[in-house]
Amino acid sequence: MSTSAADDVDKAVQFVLTTLDKNGNSELTTLQVAKELNIDHQAVVGAIKSLLTHDGIILTSDASEKSVKLTNEGNEMAEKGSAEYRVYEQIGADGALQADIMKQPFGKVGVNKALAAGWIYIDKSG
Repeated sequence: MSTSAADDVDKAVQFVLTTLDKNGNSELTTLQVAKELNIDHQAVVGAIKSLLTHDGIILTSDASEKSVKLTNEGNEMAEKGSAEYRVYEQIGADGALQADIMKQPFGKVGVNKALAAGWIYIDKSG
């Protein structure tokens, strides 16, 4: 059974008040609370705004946090290597036909980047 947004706000209010009281008015971030309670960050923001309607209960300060996450392409690179690395691996010590490499989804980009990096060359002699 999933909880409603209002339930999440109530849960966050109680957590914030209890945690601050128990830990001697230490600091919390809305991101920490959302993660701890496994609820949507906006529900925590709503809880904080609700608490701020009552003067003197909590003090807040605005902070901005930026994070970096991998895109789908980045995840693929992390798992399989960059396009140029995959081309390099496919060529190996014995070489490979350019046409076979270009058939791969990473072929065109990988060949161009590996050529630019000086990792490979195209032998047009045969």
